[in-house]
Amino acid sequence: NGYYTEAPSAPAPARLESSLDEKDLRFDLYEAVVTGMQYTGLGLHVKGCAHDAVGTVTCVVSVDTGSLTFTPYSEREQRTTLIAVMAALNTKGKLVSDQITRLTIAVPEGQIAEVAHGFTKLRVRGVVPSTAKSVRVVVRDVSGRIGTADVPVDEVRQLAVGNVGAQPRP
Repeated sequence: NGYYTEAPSAPAPARLESSLDEKDLRFDLYEAVVTGMQYTGLGLHVKGCAHDAVGTVTCVVSVDTGSLTFTPYSEREQRTTLIAVMAALNTKGKLVSDQITRLTIAVPEGQIAEVAHGFTKLRVRGVVPSTAKSVRVVVRDVSGRIGTADVPVDEVRQLAVGNVGAQPRP
């Protein structure tokens, strides 16, 4: 007992799927969307949103890379996996639309020290129905930390599907 003929292999890097089962992950993300509470586990800011040609909304989100958890992937780089959700809510705070995106960020080993003081921009996409009164972006990293950012209310009206092509108000 206790004798191994070869050295145990190094543990695999932590993965998002192993930190929570899918049901728990969905619950965490759903709660972050609908509670209205600001989550600050990850530094997150919406920089701006715009329609594309078919009415899908793309928001540029700035994420503080110092708040992300990177794990060694190879001798030359470290990675983190993110789940990003763009969600639209109605006046009662009910979810009317959401789009989930899985992203991986890789950083060369020689640049990992710079990550603590930087940021990265993510593009998240979704549909903003005409019934939407608020839009929230939620990002969760491999460690389970969550950050939220809300699109300003005056911009949500411009992003709603019924307002595609409408000119922004001054």
